Amino acid sequence: MIARACRAVPSAVWLAAALGLAMATPGAAIAQPAVFSARVDVVRVDVDVRRGDTQVAGLTAADFEILDNGVRQRVELVSATALPVNVVLALDGSNSLDAKERGHLVAAGRRVIDALRPQETAALVTFSDRVVIQTPFTDDAGRLRTLVGASAPATDTALYDAAHVAMLLGTSAPGRPIVILFSDGDDTASVLTGDALLDTAQRTGAVVCVVTLGESGQVLPRLAEVTGGVFVKETSLDRVAARFAEILDGFRRRYVVSFTPTGVAREGWHTLSVKVKGGGDVRARSGYWSGPAPTR
Repeated sequence: MIARACRAVPSAVWLAAALGLAMATPGAAIAQPAVFSARVDVVRVDVDVRRGDTQVAGLTAADFEILDNGVRQRVELVSATALPVNVVLALDGSNSLDAKERGHLVAAGRRVIDALRPQETAALVTFSDRVVIQTPFTDDAGRLRTLVGASAPATDTALYDAAHVAMLLGTSAPGRPIVILFSDGDDTASVLTGDALLDTAQRTGAVVCVVTLGESGQVLPRLAEVTGGVFVKETSLDRVAARFAEILDGFRRRYVVSFTPTGVAREGWHTLSVKVKGGGDVRARSGYWSGPAPTR
């Protein structure tokens, strides 16, 4: 969402080091939450507009109204094709899935990989009791297909830590980051709390879409809401591949709008309100931070 900021975009290696992760060694864990500081010049927002179950096409910049902390902004429409889609697959590797169920999950991941278009890339994060970046962003579909089927199941589920890593990884490359997060249960092993995860969600530009089978609690639906993503609770893994494909296709067809914040304070939390003329269900991130993170 933040088009320009005071910090440079981190490389995947720097990112892994900053998070306390060893990319080449499975089983690396988060040492401590990252510290965020950004000066926002241009704000970019991915917006999903629906009437009923149908995405609305053909809107122009004049059809959108964006309020930043209650102040109306001048909206520009960005061509979605001008920004490559970067997909982070964050997949549960805990041993609560049996072999057949894991086969469905691998197939779902590979369906996304096979659907990648030229200029689009994907990264893979797997998690159980630990979080592993299997690969940073790459367009090597063969490597991605191999890695998505190679994870070794383990006990426990560091779900919040994995979502945190996936969001930061998503913003480590230019483009439009989307995290597709799958888990079949609650968090049982994370260092981070749910509140800390939602704080990360407010400070990064990744759209997080969650597909879950088990008990979800309040954090995962809230994570999707804050980032402008979707939350899907399925009852069977044999439908997850179709859900993944629908999520990616719907994300590609979202509008990308931008504005330069005007008439509002430079620093602090900015609440966003996005509406369209003629009405419709609008899904977009709830806001953004500008300036240094508050002291706790």
